[in-house]
This record gives sequence, structure tokens and C-alpha cells, in this order.
Amino acid sequence: MFDKRDIQYEGYEAHIDGEFHHGIILEVTEDGLMVRPFHKDHVWSKGYDKYDPYWIPKEDFDKVKLELWDDNWGCDNSAIGLDGCFEPWRHVWDEDNLKFSYY
Repeated sequence: MFDKRDIQYEGYEAHIDGEFHHGIILEVTEDGLMVRPFHKDHVWSKGYDKYDPYWIPKEDFDKVKLELWDDNWGCDNSAIGLDGCFEPWRHVWDEDNLKFSYY
């Protein structure tokens, strides 16, 4: 069983309205995520011109191609030489809410 705090303040990647977003997860609930992008289409926010936080409802995770940072695996699932990688959300957070799911 996994605690929602395990992914809070971790990274996320998603495609929102045709833009690639990379940022941080601010809040985790059973219904979705509150996130803040660091960059959109590789344009970084600067100083006070930070991108606004927004909500991604759980039913839209597949639509936006949500990926979550997973510290537990390397990108080839070997965990050798890497701190982790972005994985499709279902590999980290399964359909039964907040349980870990390893393929």
C-alpha cells in the first residue's frame, strides 16, 4: 500500500491543450492532482511570471498522457545507475486509488 505523500512534490509530465508540461505535483487526492508546471513546451517560467497551478482530474489522466516520476525504477526497469524515470501514471498509481502497481 502506498501513501499519497509518496508522489506529492514529485515530478509530472503531461500534454495539456497541445503543449508539453513538466512540473511538480502540489496535492494528491483520490480524484486527481493539483500541479504546477515549471515549463510548457520547454519554455521555463521565470521569477514572478510563474505558471499557475491547475487541476488534472483522474478521469483525464489518460487523455493528457500523464506520466509520474518513479524513484523505484530505471527507465529499463532495472534500477541500475538511474535515480528513476517518468512512467505512465498507471505504473505508479493503480485504478484502486492509492496503491502501488508494478506491472
